[in-house]
Amino acid sequence: MSGRQAELITLSRLEDSTEPWYGIIMGNTGSENEDFFILEHFELHHCTHGMVLNDFSYNITGAHMLDVGPGIVYNGHGPLVVIDSTFTNGQRAFDVKSSRSRIVFERCVFMSDYTGLTVNYGHELHVTGCHFQGQSNYGLYLAVDQNMDIIRISDCSFNQSVHALNLNAGYECDLRITGNEFTHGTSFQVVSLSTRFSGDFYIENNVFSSVVEGTTAMTINPEYRVSIGSHNIYIRGNTFKRMQGKAMVLSHPGYASYTIEGNTFSDIEFTAIEFVYVEQQVVPIRIILNDFENNRGPNMIYVGKSRYDSFTTSPTFTMEANSFLGNEVSSAVIETNQHSCEIHYNIFSNAQSRYDLKVAYSGEDEVNATDNWWGFVDSEDVADRIYDVADDSSLGRVLFEPFLKEPEFSCEAVADCSGNGACVRPDLCQCDEGWTGTECSEYSCSHVLDCSN
Repeated sequence: MSGRQAELITLSRLEDSTEPWYGIIMGNTGSENEDFFILEHFELHHCTHGMVLNDFSYNITGAHMLDVGPGIVYNGHGPLVVIDSTFTNGQRAFDVKSSRSRIVFERCVFMSDYTGLTVNYGHELHVTGCHFQGQSNYGLYLAVDQNMDIIRISDCSFNQSVHALNLNAGYECDLRITGNEFTHGTSFQVVSLSTRFSGDFYIENNVFSSVVEGTTAMTINPEYRVSIGSHNIYIRGNTFKRMQGKAMVLSHPGYASYTIEGNTFSDIEFTAIEFVYVEQQVVPIRIILNDFENNRGPNMIYVGKSRYDSFTTSPTFTMEANSFLGNEVSSAVIETNQHSCEIHYNIFSNAQSRYDLKVAYSGEDEVNATDNWWGFVDSEDVADRIYDVADDSSLGRVLFEPFLKEPEFSCEAVADCSGNGACVRPDLCQCDEGWTGTECSEYSCSHVLDCSN
């Protein structure tokens, strides 16, 4: 069936139909050949099952599904490409039940009542420039319990979906969630990633805003079957703003290594970053170069307890070159139940908060928090910003001396970053996009994949 034939048959069926009808079934032959069908510019409505596509490869452009049951169910084995299509049906918009190849969705609109796009199998998944709105269950649901090598979700918008994005995947995968906008989330988890495989995750340059009370913008849960040290999660360059819930809850640090870098947190009414179920694994957890400004809640960063009391080791939590300005918290800006924290070169200026740092573990272990700016030049005033053994004899100790005597650093030894970056600690630059090197004086194309595309 060619694209033109599909259009004529569809329109003819609609003109003759006054009662609900089943829809269209293609394939269903059990064939393993490489037949490829092009379906263009067609519309289906008032049918119970929309389209069921079996066996073959399909390229769909300009489809419009209105008032149908499941929109399109795909049971093929070849590539699937869907472009410039709209799904406003009442149940699941598009359900990919099987594929052994590449799946692509570009510039599609999903406004179904229940779930927008569900993907259960595939070799590669690319979702680009799509819009998901108003789903009562999931906007995009990935339950990929097999080896999907690549997942790319980029430049999409998710609005008023109960769960915007849920990934429950297994085995090795390269995952990138970049440049998306998540707004008006209405559930416990706007973005939920539950994984049990190795590989690298990149969650970069997304915007999370206007989520309701009791909602967490992002939860990540690497499960125990992950090979220790083989799972790296990078959360970089994202914006979290105007939220009445938590920005992120990161489970089982230790099963995976986290790098949280260059994010902005503003106008959040609860904890910005929360680590829970800390594991007995020595892997790096890095929280660097983030801005926390004008937030409220119990904490900005909370490091929870170990999963078992018998743990003697834990990940190293490094918090460096972050800025905490104008936050109003009820407990402390940073609160930790782990002594394995290295806290340096941060700027604290939170006059409406009683404490900037609080230890909540018992024992004699020490937290190293030297070389920070605490808003004061007198050691007694600085000590008053910290809650530790000096306030409760059962708690650990914070080492805060020497501390910075001013909130600005000098990068004179590295040419003041050549005017192409920011001085984030003494003689250390954070280069602007397009620049690299110790002095930020060398050109860089890393932000465009080194021009590989």
